[in-house]
Amino acid sequence: MCFSPHASFAAAAVLTLIGVVTLGKPRVKGEWLLAALPLIFAAQQLTEGILWLILRGHLAFAALLSGLIYLHFTGYFRHRHNESAAGDNRCIP
Repeated sequence: MCFSPHASFAAAAVLTLIGVVTLGKPRVKGEWLLAALPLIFAAQQLTEGILWLILRGHLAFAALLSGLIYLHFTGYFRHRHNESAAGDNRCIP
């Protein structure tokens, strides 16, 4: 949203409520991803609100935590674990 952390957190709350309601609506398996879109946008707005607080200096620990979460989702830790378990240095996609 790029307005304030309050606006981002409010948007995340509204989108989460919409996402929970829409997850109960799909009748076909292929519609689940479409129904989950509001939850994906809610996660983005929550992340943006946390970023606002980090940039304002209110959450120094959150900067470290968000970096670790980012590395987790990009697969860095999974890649390092697989590399050490396999005993070789092949790149695992």
